[in-house]
Amino acid sequence: MFVAYLLLGRGPRTVRGSTATSLTLVQPLVATLLAVLIVGERLPPSGWAGLGLVLVAVTALAVPRNSGQSSSGGRTASSPVG
Repeated sequence: MFVAYLLLGRGPRTVRGSTATSLTLVQPLVATLLAVLIVGERLPPSGWAGLGLVLVAVTALAVPRNSGQSSSGGRTASSPVG
């Protein structure tokens, strides 16, 4: 566990901020799954639903967005207005 926390502390310094945030969101999910699988904890249906929502949210963060479209409606900063 000590090594895991050392790596958790070092990891965010070596990756992009968005990646580090996504990974820290996955930590409770992994801890819960390990508790269920290894320790034998029981998780109610609402807990499984919560895990599913976290997994969907993290997956949505991990999927790259289409960078071909501009968020300014097709205009760029150098385009003249009018």
